[in-house]
Amino acid sequence: METIKPGKYVELTYKLYEVAEPQEILMYSFTEEQPDNFVFGLDNGMLESFKKAISGLKTGETFDITLSPEEAFGPIMEDYIMEFEKAMFEVDGNFDDERIKEGETIEMMTADGHRVPAEVVEVGEKVKLDFNHPFAGQSIHFVGEVKTIRDATPEELQPKGCCSCGHDHDHECGDGECGGCSGCN
Repeated sequence: METIKPGKYVELTYKLYEVAEPQEILMYSFTEEQPDNFVFGLDNGMLESFKKAISGLKTGETFDITLSPEEAFGPIMEDYIMEFEKAMFEVDGNFDDERIKEGETIEMMTADGHRVPAEVVEVGEKVKLDFNHPFAGQSIHFVGEVKTIRDATPEELQPKGCCSCGHDHDHECGDGECGGCSGCN
């Protein structure tokens, strides 16, 4: 029976929960119809702790993995919460209050041209944005099953996707949606 090891194509079904009190909150679900799939070892963005936990599992085996914030996406970094002048968010001379409002995730551009998601934390005299990963500071819990393990095809061995995880995501790169799979950060 095949085991998860480098070079193997893997499909997993699982539910990803944020560990919160008094109960866990379901954040993402990978189903039989749409499993998480990747080539193990080419998944540059996969959490090391998740990778270690699933390495060696066999087809049909289940997993139940809880990762602390340090094992997952790290603590909340105060340096990643920044304030910007409202003028940066003007369209035709007017503040874009349709898009820039508390709780919204927007896309910003770094000095070197990379798109990064940020959550709008506060809109006042300035706009406060949080660039931490949405799961930063949180424990996360994976519960699932290994569905498929096989040798990867030559095409599957070629990295693709916006976050180098090997997935064909149904979204634009940099839109903040890459946080959902184990292969993306």
